[in-house]
Amino acid sequence: MDKPHLVPLGDSAAQFEWPEDPKIDPIGEVHSIANRLRKVPRDGISSIVPAYRSLTVHYDPMIWSWGDLSHWLESFAMDSSQNPPCMGRMIDIPVCYDTELGWDLVEVANYHRVSVEEVIRMHCEPIYTVAMIGFAPGFPYLSGLANAIATPRKSSPRLQVPVGAVAIGGNQTGIYSIASPGGWNILGQTPVVLFQKDRDPPTLLQAGDKVRFRAISLEDFRSWHGAGATK
Repeated sequence: MDKPHLVPLGDSAAQFEWPEDPKIDPIGEVHSIANRLRKVPRDGISSIVPAYRSLTVHYDPMIWSWGDLSHWLESFAMDSSQNPPCMGRMIDIPVCYDTELGWDLVEVANYHRVSVEEVIRMHCEPIYTVAMIGFAPGFPYLSGLANAIATPRKSSPRLQVPVGAVAIGGNQTGIYSIASPGGWNILGQTPVVLFQKDRDPPTLLQAGDKVRFRAISLEDFRSWHGAGATK
């Protein structure tokens, strides 16, 4: 895999950028480098933010010069043997795919000319990687969706998507961590709470974690949700 290019991002951040090549998936390397950086904390480094094809390091320019910072950071990308595969947690997420909650499930099935059951099977089959957290507090962008059910975002976004909605947007799947507007195709809903401001950490999922969806019935969803689901 081509090595990432390190560039300044303003006067207090540096960013590793990987090539925009659809044949290359750098997520594993992104999180591996991020994990190594976190294990050697340094004064003046305030945050490390992984994304799909980039890794941003925020720093204090009163402590670090660009020359010293870039030399230190590039040492982490020089030798791929020093970047072991990222070992995130494996987390099962129960999802109710009943059409009462999966508002776009039938539409997605019709778009791909397959059955609803086949969409559910293909959505539950992969083990996804949390590529990054963004858009809203705790919202996970999950990579690994089967191309066979990748579905364009809706042409007209909804003004309100419920918390816990599990949805597809293009070749990604994700979970709405808070109620918000959104244009992704809703397949179902999970009773698991992804974001609680008083929890430590407040977000259930972290970048680099693995996620597996598990189908549950509408009855189980209501029982779980009524009991005050947490994870």
